Amino acid sequence: MRVSPERILALLDRPERPALATHVLARSMRAGHGAVRIIESILRELERKGRVERSRGGWRMAQRGALVSAECRQEDDGRLVAVDEVGRATADAGVDAGFHRGGEVLVARGSQGVPSLEAALAEYRHFGFGDRYRLIDAAELDTRVRIAGAVQALVCDDTAVVHPGRLVRGLARAVEREGTRIIEGTPVTVDSPDSTTVVGRIVGGAEVAVNVAAVPSNPGGNRIEIYGREGTMVLRADGSFNTGSSQLLAGRGKEPMAPIPAPAKYAFAPEGTPAGQPYNVAQAYARAAGALLSRGSFDVDFDLAVRRHKLIDAIERSSATGRTVTLAQ
Repeated sequence: MRVSPERILALLDRPERPALATHVLARSMRAGHGAVRIIESILRELERKGRVERSRGGWRMAQRGALVSAECRQEDDGRLVAVDEVGRATADAGVDAGFHRGGEVLVARGSQGVPSLEAALAEYRHFGFGDRYRLIDAAELDTRVRIAGAVQALVCDDTAVVHPGRLVRGLARAVEREGTRIIEGTPVTVDSPDSTTVVGRIVGGAEVAVNVAAVPSNPGGNRIEIYGREGTMVLRADGSFNTGSSQLLAGRGKEPMAPIPAPAKYAFAPEGTPAGQPYNVAQAYARAAGALLSRGSFDVDFDLAVRRHKLIDAIERSSATGRTVTLAQ
């Protein structure tokens, strides 16, 4: 990889600013991808010039031979400066990294959570930066965000969010606009299959064909097709069956497929629950509550997890040996 940290330093005006930005970035991305190596090369160059120093937690700014963040308060000050500098650097370079300084909110939903917030505030004060945090009541929290059951919150207005991948990509493109070539050839090791196809026969004698694929773009969603003697049923979803809304269709004989409602006996969520993820979560809670009250079993339990893992293990053994694997009932 050939990259010039000098060009990046020149682009961002002041030499200490990239160090602060990359301090946040290097600690956020430790996957070993090429983008991280670019950042590390910048940090090593800055270390050589005495502008940053290595620490147990990553990299820190150096000043007059000593660490700026030698104490907890100073380290926290450095992080806050880094937040501002990341925002400034991305704005100056025209990088859309999703930077947003909206603060941090830790919420207690019920009186049982209040001692935890108070303990956290006491710890912050002990280390010298408790003035950055404050406890607010439910009424003030409601002006920021509405959370059902919230009674108190611990807030800090000095934090921000940024998308590390978009930040690296945006900075790389900004440098390239200045004439620098970044040559990235890190190989990507695929350690899981992109497509899995399974063909089998269930206990009742029906044959099943399953295809699961991870596609790079324009996925077709999820689809389950059931073909019987008298007709066909299809369950489809644009996203995941677990998190998104789905559609049920059916057709008898040669009649065209048409949407049908799910039978009422499978509806457990209260009427008026929003569709999609809220409905799915409400369904799970309602079924779990029913199982607890009746002292019955909940169908997503440990036994089901064991059966699923046995099935996955059988699929892997079949793929490795090229033979049919029969599972015990």
